[in-house]
Amino acid sequence: MKIPVKTSPKIDPIPQDSHHAICYGVLDLGSHYKEGQWAGVKHEVLILFELPNQRIEIEKDGEKVNLPRAQSQTYTYSMSDRANLRKDLQTWRGKNFTDLEAADFDLKGLLGSNCILHVLHRTSKSTGNIYASIESITKLMPGMDKKTPENPTVYFSFDNGIDSIPETAPPWVIEKIKSSDEYSYIMDARSGADGTLEPSENGEDESLGDENADVPF
Repeated sequence: MKIPVKTSPKIDPIPQDSHHAICYGVLDLGSHYKEGQWAGVKHEVLILFELPNQRIEIEKDGEKVNLPRAQSQTYTYSMSDRANLRKDLQTWRGKNFTDLEAADFDLKGLLGSNCILHVLHRTSKSTGNIYASIESITKLMPGMDKKTPENPTVYFSFDNGIDSIPETAPPWVIEKIKSSDEYSYIMDARSGADGTLEPSENGEDESLGDENADVPF
């Protein structure tokens, strides 16, 4: 008895270039053990972007729809002066953070913000596959029109409780959140407590900041 292997159609990576992009997702992935040279437990955050000028046709609810392609970037959960997250946010907004500003910055403010993603191709050491990598993020050039995201915005923070994981987040993101140390701790505490935790608000957020600001953060 031979069973065929189902494979997804191969999709070429985002082209190497500078792309207009909009942030539509900010999600705390929690802490996970990482192998490699710097092995250890690392807390990570994911930022999702859609590229309105790069389109893809997919089937959704039985119909074909044309949507912007998406690109994501995972960062260590840190705003230290050496952290890649802080470096990218500084080039995005066009100015440095003071340490006080960095410590007080709320990533939720990124939702709906426009930017330019500078994308290059890299080769995976484990698989040999070519993938698109965000090398840097900058603000829009003067005269470029701001756009609003076509995808529903998604946001998650463990501060809002695990019931706030947005159902519209990519399945692999939801799976990674649920495999984190933080999620396990909360579930263990919940199973040992009387009753259940109160549900939090849904992770989707329609507030997209000040559209008149060049970079609303």
